[in-house]
Amino acid sequence: MKTSKEFLDYFESRTQDLYQLAAKAQKEYAHPDNVFANFDKLADDLDTDRKKILFIYMKKHLDAIKNFINDPYCLVREPISGRTGDVIVYLLLLEFMVVDDLSNVAPVPIDNSYLSITNPQRAK
Repeated sequence: MKTSKEFLDYFESRTQDLYQLAAKAQKEYAHPDNVFANFDKLADDLDTDRKKILFIYMKKHLDAIKNFINDPYCLVREPISGRTGDVIVYLLLLEFMVVDDLSNVAPVPIDNSYLSITNPQRAK
């Protein structure tokens, strides 16, 4: 059985890996002035929201994770850590899209409490 310390050590190491993954992806897919450039372009082409485009891209990784859960030997192209890492990066991009969307309609608080559905300030 793993300890809480082992998990936190793994978490710290993994966040460093995820940072490198995100940085590499940004070089390949994003524009320096618009982190969402590829999502925006495809969303414009398809007349839809960029968050839907992100979800479509993320869904293929979720499907691979589901397949892995059902059959741990089914992943042949990429280890499970690659799939989970991609999903985590997509989720952070989604969160950043929400931050960007909110910053275009109202001042964004410094903390992340505006993302919480239980935030009493949100109803104001």
